[in-house]
Amino acid sequence: MDKNSKLAIGMLIVTVILILIAVLLLLWMVRTDRLPEVTLPEINLPEISLPFLDRPQETEAPADFHPSATPEIQIPEIVIPSFAVPSVPMPGATAVPSAAPHVTPPPENRYDSVFFGHYEQGSGIEDIEWLVLEEQDDRSLLISRYALDVLKYHGKAEDVTWETCDLRAWLNSEFLDFAFTPEEQEAILMTEVDNSVGNPIFRVDGGNNTLDRVWLLSREEMESFFPTEGERLCEPTRATRNASLRGYSAWWLRSPGYLPSLAEYVGSTGGLLDGDVDRGFTAIRPVIWVEKRT
Repeated sequence: MDKNSKLAIGMLIVTVILILIAVLLLLWMVRTDRLPEVTLPEINLPEISLPFLDRPQETEAPADFHPSATPEIQIPEIVIPSFAVPSVPMPGATAVPSAAPHVTPPPENRYDSVFFGHYEQGSGIEDIEWLVLEEQDDRSLLISRYALDVLKYHGKAEDVTWETCDLRAWLNSEFLDFAFTPEEQEAILMTEVDNSVGNPIFRVDGGNNTLDRVWLLSREEMESFFPTEGERLCEPTRATRNASLRGYSAWWLRSPGYLPSLAEYVGSTGGLLDGDVDRGFTAIRPVIWVEKRT
């Protein structure tokens, strides 16, 4: 620290000490009543007369003032002429439509339909209506016209394929036994289901081919039979409409999504989506090959 800095600090300390001494002295004088008396000189202000303040409290009327002699003032009546305001025609307001999710209206169905089997559809056990997707000499490929039930693809969120999913097991056991009589089951053909395509975009394996009597469409098969979103719209039954959105049901495909724990499905607006295999609110449209019998 240089000499000037030391000097400045010393002066600051002395100043603080002097201020403290002065404050202590003043406090002592106040407590001991030793403060000197200060006498202020008397100030005499000149008397100022303001005329407007010297008004009498009451004003007396002049002697010759007679109220009855005051002339009456006649105010002429003003008449405003009436006039008609011309009516101005206002342009009609244009209603603004409320924003609503776009749903492609379904075209008239280009597939014939048949009735085969039976299932609970909201008003008791009813015949199942099927669309005939393909006709061969001795067989017909059928898909249910309506969303028959709402089920998970698999009961747990994990990697699965069509071969190992719970939905395949249910379709080929409980559904098959409930929906078809023994005679009808004999007409349902065992089919080799091709799962080799999988999901080629994300290179997800579709698993082994399977032998099924009831199955679901793959993505490629769905796009072949229902090329437009309108054709893919699926109406629910009375039993499944609580899980529908805007009057249509989302329905499962058997193809995997972009991960092995996802499966593809058709959304309620006809678009292609994928979701967790244990997601709810997704319907089933079973597919079967049925032997033609005479």
